[in-house]
Amino acid sequence: MALFGTEMGTSALLGPAIDVPALFGSAIDVPALFSRVLFAEVVLLYQLPPLGFALLEALVVLVVGSAFELSMRRLRGRGGLGLGDVKYLSAWTLLLGHHALYAFALACLCGALVALVRHQRDFALGPWISLCSVFIYCARVFFV
Repeated sequence: MALFGTEMGTSALLGPAIDVPALFGSAIDVPALFSRVLFAEVVLLYQLPPLGFALLEALVVLVVGSAFELSMRRLRGRGGLGLGDVKYLSAWTLLLGHHALYAFALACLCGALVALVRHQRDFALGPWISLCSVFIYCARVFFV
């Protein structure tokens, strides 16, 4: 019997599966679902960049983003991105690596489209970075 494998609706580690036929029409095998998510997380851990490389990527994002923001403040007289957004993107870069730049581009696109529809001149980028980074993270877990 495998540690996370299921036999007859039970798991060696988690016990019997939950059967909810009244709600869903069939049995939900919670141990199998748990083992799938756990396996995906373990696979993702092997896909993470080495710590030194991840720190270097995060530092590059922090320096380039800060330089961009400070130059925008100097040229236009007001900020464009915000140093909090730069630090937040740098933190996501530690987990996602270079995929954080895809999340940033997607966040800018989504935020700009919503601001355009709402006829707003500017928008908060932090929530969009969060949403798109979680989307990219989940896509890496379940589709890689």
